[in-house]
Amino acid sequence: MLGQLFRVLTDLVFTDSGASGQSPTPPVASLPPVKAGDIFSGTVQYVGPAFAKIQSDGFVAFLHLGEMSFNRISAASDVLQSGQQVRFAVLGPSQKVNGEWTASLNAVGEAERRLALARLARNQKLHGEVIEILENGVRLDAGGAELFVPLAELSWESVSHPAYAVRLGQKVEVMVTRITIPPWQEKWRQSRCGAVASMRGCTPRPLPAFVPMAFSAVQFRLQAQSRRPPQLDPVLLHVLAELVDQRSIEAIQQRTLLPAPALHAMLALMTAEGLVNAGVPTPKAQRLVEAERLAQDINAIAFRGLACNVAEHGIQIMDQNGKVPDPPYPDGYPIPEYPAAWPQPSFHRQADDRFFRLSGSAIPEAVIALLLDNRQRALVDTLQGDPRFHISLREAGPRRSVTTYVSDQWIYGALWTAFEALGVRKPYNPGPGTPRASHLLLIAMDAFTDDGQPAERVFYEPYSVTFWRLRDAGLVRMREQSSTAFPALPTLTDDGLPLPGGTIARRLAMRAWHSVHIRGQS
Repeated sequence: MLGQLFRVLTDLVFTDSGASGQSPTPPVASLPPVKAGDIFSGTVQYVGPAFAKIQSDGFVAFLHLGEMSFNRISAASDVLQSGQQVRFAVLGPSQKVNGEWTASLNAVGEAERRLALARLARNQKLHGEVIEILENGVRLDAGGAELFVPLAELSWESVSHPAYAVRLGQKVEVMVTRITIPPWQEKWRQSRCGAVASMRGCTPRPLPAFVPMAFSAVQFRLQAQSRRPPQLDPVLLHVLAELVDQRSIEAIQQRTLLPAPALHAMLALMTAEGLVNAGVPTPKAQRLVEAERLAQDINAIAFRGLACNVAEHGIQIMDQNGKVPDPPYPDGYPIPEYPAAWPQPSFHRQADDRFFRLSGSAIPEAVIALLLDNRQRALVDTLQGDPRFHISLREAGPRRSVTTYVSDQWIYGALWTAFEALGVRKPYNPGPGTPRASHLLLIAMDAFTDDGQPAERVFYEPYSVTFWRLRDAGLVRMREQSSTAFPALPTLTDDGLPLPGGTIARRLAMRAWHSVHIRGQS
């Protein structure tokens, strides 16, 4: 109607101008430009068997039968009538009639979604309502913008279905992670827009909980050695130490009862070695005596340590009572005793061998701090680069089972590498690049359905109380343990334990302990 009025006014202006003898002038106002993807309103001008024409502001839109309804129709008159007001999206200029545009009723939703998404920005946080729950995620309406939240982005926990994380109609906060608005095409179904968002991006990453876990620890002690010249036997070393302590030859003779000729011969030998100059000990002699005395002090230490070389970093070194100095977990956690009937806890012989090959500055600071006092540590630091002093690690007794606390995420990260968690709400997956265990003890068990038939081999991690299914056997090395004593099994709920493929386990039977090495983990 507006277009017809515009043409009438134009004719009047041109007619009046000609009557006055003046040159015709164009209208001042101009029509809004038309481009593909725009939404307009118009009046149905003509309805044919398989098409319709719509009159809008200053242009005519051609509407094909396939763009009138998402349902199957046989004629345009099934959905349109002459004079009807409709909203349509412009697809592009007509290839048959100059000045006409092709249009679509079906594409209005796509055009509206593009306009709504164009107002969003990546990493923007906004609120939306769950409007559809799918198998792989949910759709949200956020103020007219439609967002998709994948299953993995619904929660930091791993859930088997979106319905376990959200409900229909729930209001949630999300963060936009990706916006896709491809160029508009006449075949608009092939270039649809979309946006992906994350619910867990609006919540902090879960903090780890600490759970008790046992390890088979090796006992160790420090061993120190001063490297002295071969000619410097214990007697010569004692005389050198007396000189370093600023005693005269006469005093040394009285204290040691050594003959004078023998003492002078020793002085000559020490002078030849650069340890004495004109009867006075050189700095070289002083460092040698310090190294010898420090080595004696260290070797006399009765205190031992425990090393759990497959434990989480920060708790690998313990005192001889199994206590971790400055533990990452809160102080005062009760340490449960490891049941003697259970199999030997986790350890790795190669890791222990590597530990005992450490020497000098390669010895962990935690070991030095555990076994030496401040004075001895200062001397070790001073003599660390001196070739006359050597410090190393030695075994100090049989293995011991010790229990400490580890992060549950440290356990989960290892298991997610080769296993798939079972249950409705699955443990958090820390993702790649996070510290994770390399050796675990798991219990293999059979899962039975309602009819009593075995359905799946399931693995139980007793410290985190979680159930798992082996996903990739090539990533683990398992060895069955001989123990037949098991921990109490948690009671299954009335819903049972969901298994892959939709099967529900109603009963679990423990079979055997397995020591598990996760390949590729340090």
